[in-house]
Amino acid sequence: MATPACNTFFSLPDLLSHLLPFLSTLDLTQLLLTNRTINSIYHFAFWGDIELTSSRPSRLLCGSPEALKAFGNNIDSVQSLKWNVSFSWYYIRALWKYLDTTPSLSHQWILTDALTHPKWGQLVGTLHDNSIVPLPPLLQLKSYTGKFRTTYKAPKRISQQPLDACTAHESHQHQLLWLLRLNRATLSHVRFEEPPFLSVRLVRDFCRTISQLDHLRSIQLVGPSRNLTPQFVKVLFFTCPKSLVEFYVLGGLDMAQEEKLLQPEQDDWDFDQGPLRFREEPLHHLTRLEISAPKSPNCLTNTFLGPILKQCPALETLRLRSIAGSHTFQNVAMTLRDHCPNITDLTVDSAAVSNGEALMHIMEQISGQRLEVVCLKWLFDRAPSKLAVAAITRHSETLRRIEFRDCEELKSSTVQVILMTCRALEVLRTQGEFSKICPILLKDAVEAEWASTRIRVLEIGVEFTPDGRDPVYVSDTTMATWTEQDHNHWNMLDKFYTQIGSLVELEVLNIKSSGTHPSEENEVTIEVPFRKACLPGLLALEDVTTGQLGFLSRWVGLIRLRELCGSFLWTNEEAASRIGASEVAWFVEHLPSLRKASFLAIPYMDEFGYEYVLPRAILDLRTRRPGLCVNDFM
Repeated sequence: MATPACNTFFSLPDLLSHLLPFLSTLDLTQLLLTNRTINSIYHFAFWGDIELTSSRPSRLLCGSPEALKAFGNNIDSVQSLKWNVSFSWYYIRALWKYLDTTPSLSHQWILTDALTHPKWGQLVGTLHDNSIVPLPPLLQLKSYTGKFRTTYKAPKRISQQPLDACTAHESHQHQLLWLLRLNRATLSHVRFEEPPFLSVRLVRDFCRTISQLDHLRSIQLVGPSRNLTPQFVKVLFFTCPKSLVEFYVLGGLDMAQEEKLLQPEQDDWDFDQGPLRFREEPLHHLTRLEISAPKSPNCLTNTFLGPILKQCPALETLRLRSIAGSHTFQNVAMTLRDHCPNITDLTVDSAAVSNGEALMHIMEQISGQRLEVVCLKWLFDRAPSKLAVAAITRHSETLRRIEFRDCEELKSSTVQVILMTCRALEVLRTQGEFSKICPILLKDAVEAEWASTRIRVLEIGVEFTPDGRDPVYVSDTTMATWTEQDHNHWNMLDKFYTQIGSLVELEVLNIKSSGTHPSEENEVTIEVPFRKACLPGLLALEDVTTGQLGFLSRWVGLIRLRELCGSFLWTNEEAASRIGASEVAWFVEHLPSLRKASFLAIPYMDEFGYEYVLPRAILDLRTRRPGLCVNDFM
């Protein structure tokens, strides 16, 4: 008998429809087959989103006539489709068989001349393959994702194989574009992964198809393709419908003649439609643009990126890949200033040695207190300090996220001005998989109070000492032999750790200690690996009875901290000599949200591969906090 709570739950279909997607597909299928209420509420949504991107589901579906019939019976419910080439090839032939063998007034309006054209779809005659179950047309698609590959492998049950792999592959893409045109009244999102455009004819068919999708909001082409030339990207952009909100196209940088993309030849299927026509009016709804830039500055500024940006008056998010050349950066800055006043999110991937200065120039040209996100990969921070200060403070009230991934050069003064001026900052990342540490100097980090008090994610390098190790003076816990310089340095450490401890919103902390030491020949200096460096005085509690010095208590307010990584290894010589039962108890009691911490090197081995005995402190911490991952996860 159903309880009142159960009846209440089933009387709220909106709540039920939001909770059911969290179930596994198998459990959800069983519920739909056994519970009428759930079936009536969620049946449409269950068939509304079909994902067949991996080979096993596609193979199982093609191998089950009953499943294929169920798919066909519910095909009008399908609004989102993600599939691989194996099932899309099967479906097109199943649809061709359906149109050829099923008399129906409902699909007489469907024109198939593009499917039968010898240079387009290449579907002719009647399919007599009994292994193919006829399937009706998909006519209600709102979202489409197709993943292509250059090699084709048909399902084993299909006896009819493509004659020529290259020809079949291209003709199949024409067939899929024909299917998209069938859904021109409903499609709003189109995504192609690894788009293998093989000919100018196919590129033109693609652009012509996209231009006919009157309600399209998002177009995404993701993955390497040598045919995604600047000319193709430009033609595609200027043939997109005015409803577009997002344009995301990443590809290669080869060159091609634009005229060939526009003008069909006499024996092409689309010859009667004439050349492709460029849209003249701007895309007033486009807010997100992500493209790869060609290597030629002249091509980029004069005929490619400039004309595109001028068509984006409402642009908010701009991501440029592979941009190079100071001339290019200057033109981007001027174009954004003149035509894109609403930019709030700027990402640039550039390996140019002038990219740091160029980024600051771009930030200078964008309207003041506008930028919220700035990301730059492979940063070479060579901008004059005055320019960097001016550019960052120009947006210091609005910047929420700053990321410098895989830095090559980053000045201490740049990190300093970010921390001292950006009041809204929530994320600061200056590290990456291939980053140099590029530290902020300790004296710069504590010169003034940080304006950035809302930080949730902080990933920085810090030079506490020249060699990345404990200063010599800390060995005298009585401070009797300390010089004035030693006391000043100790006070700076106190200020820094106290500042970190005041970041009550902090969730992820990654501090890498930086240092160098001379080589054996004393000819060059060698960077100390951050795992061998330490955070002087941090991983210990101050104890007046024993004379131990430490700053760990400064972090008592970090109750939201989830991840702690960087130079925090408890196996370091300095840390191992100080961490005891009191420190273990402190980590257990005062960091309740901590789930990951880089306390132990992976996989419990030293640099020569020898296993070592786990420190007693690590064993105690594991016992008291069994859910805490203490392995180095960097």
